[in-house]
Amino acid sequence: MNATTTAPAGFTRTPAWRTLGGFVRKDSGNMTAREAMVAAGLNDWNVRKEPMFTASGIEIPNRVATVRTDPATGGTEYLGYVGHNYVIQQNEETFDFLDSIVDESGAHYDAAGMMKNGARIFTTLKMPEGIKIAGEDAHDIYLLASNGHDGFNAFQVAVMPMRLACTNQLTMSLRGAKQSWKIRHTVNMAGRLTEARNSLELTFDYMDEFASEMGRLLDQEMTNDAFDKLVKGIIPDAKSDSGKAAVDEKRGDLWHLFTEAETNAFGRGTKYAAFNAVTEWADWLAPMRGDTDGTKRAKRILDGGTVQDVKDYALASLSA
Repeated sequence: MNATTTAPAGFTRTPAWRTLGGFVRKDSGNMTAREAMVAAGLNDWNVRKEPMFTASGIEIPNRVATVRTDPATGGTEYLGYVGHNYVIQQNEETFDFLDSIVDESGAHYDAAGMMKNGARIFTTLKMPEGIKIAGEDAHDIYLLASNGHDGFNAFQVAVMPMRLACTNQLTMSLRGAKQSWKIRHTVNMAGRLTEARNSLELTFDYMDEFASEMGRLLDQEMTNDAFDKLVKGIIPDAKSDSGKAAVDEKRGDLWHLFTEAETNAFGRGTKYAAFNAVTEWADWLAPMRGDTDGTKRAKRILDGGTVQDVKDYALASLSA
């Protein structure tokens, strides 16, 4: 492992989790869980279940609403609906667990926030050490912890390498290591410590496998013909003449990233550069309508979905 480095001078892309959440680092030292929660507005929500009714006043059976108190206004906010047996997990419990990871690893809180009006919360922890591919190409390592209050999102932790040359969020499934896992709801300190240590073990396993996989890609040439096949697999031919210009533009952006962009100069002409070109395009250049301030793009990156599908497809194709 190599010491964490900083991004290139003048580089201004903001990681998705900082766009959507509050930056919760202090000038010196690490924030406590409580300080991070307050900084991000995630404290004192009192998430609870309340009955649901139809417009005519009939109570809806087998379903209850989850709601929270907005600490800023004191008002009640709707989060989602769940079954009667759904167990509420307050944000404080989530951060208690994260404090165990901080204590065990030396990680520090980086950002925290919410999505969908609080139906989902997230927190990122920056690990004290990153990795360098071939001793040169630097990546910081983050843990993304997320939890839902709407019955659709379990409490889970995911490893997120971030390549500093292009601020790509590299969250791919690898053959030899888990990238994300669910956390059991533990109520005592011994249980939290066990879960924290298991999480760190899985994190280090993923970091090692990630470095190995990227090293394998760096050792293999990527011909223009092979890259063309990859690009066409990601961006199929247009179904009509009117769509051809958009397809050509997207493919042109990918080719520029692979053959010319400074962000992918390291390993130029290899499968590693091809993979980084695709992930950079998926995160930062793939079209996003109506995104005036970067928020929509950040949500797309953090949510995964089609962006994650593109990254997984690229890695599977290049590793075949």
